[in-house]
Amino acid sequence: MDHYLRHFFKSVRSGGIYLKPENFRVTHRLDSVNDLGDLESEYDLFLLDRDCTLQPYHDTQRVPEFEKTLQRIAHKSEIVSNSSFRTFLGIRDVYGDLMPISKMIRLHGFGDPDLLRLDGGGLRVISYLPYSRTFNDQTSEKALNGALLFDVEHDYDKPDPLVIRAVVDWNIVTKRVPTQPRVLMVGDSYLTDIVAGNLAGVDTARVRPFKPMVDRLDLILLRYALDSPWGAMMSRHEELDL
Repeated sequence: MDHYLRHFFKSVRSGGIYLKPENFRVTHRLDSVNDLGDLESEYDLFLLDRDCTLQPYHDTQRVPEFEKTLQRIAHKSEIVSNSSFRTFLGIRDVYGDLMPISKMIRLHGFGDPDLLRLDGGGLRVISYLPYSRTFNDQTSEKALNGALLFDVEHDYDKPDPLVIRAVVDWNIVTKRVPTQPRVLMVGDSYLTDIVAGNLAGVDTARVRPFKPMVDRLDLILLRYALDSPWGAMMSRHEELDL
């Protein structure tokens, strides 16, 4: 929670991203990820948050009531994670047979960010050059048997839009989506998922949080004291400005 509070108050002091209603634009409001079935034909790629969107916080099983929808949209879906590297690897045990899982980091001693991808079970470490939107697979130089060979210096967590841009560009480069894809960022948090989606220039869907009261206590407090009231207020301002 401290990370997001520091980021929030720094943004407020500097007149940054959390003071701009356009960063809280919500294209779709959903009761749950099951509503994505109705949007399947509208989008080429769904980018999914995990905790309190697909499942309870850090759960180790898929939610049976979402399974039919996830199976249906898996061919055009990815999970975009804010988790630590160890937790990121654990997501593979739950969703790795269903869809790719991505995270953005910078390793000690390297200037360029790396896109970590769990796709088909194995870990790939792919250097990403944002300005040229190009990639260089460096798995053999930076990982061995699913473990990183260097320490993580920085996590590019949402609301940083870099991970969304990298995942979209990767899907374009690998021809999984058209060159100008219709992309939807889906999540329960205004301050991370919705803001990141808007900063990345994609559509956003806010889902009603799934079992939020089994979250960590500090994250529950953050949600109901800051994320939900501030996000709802700013998104209403954005809608009134349209």
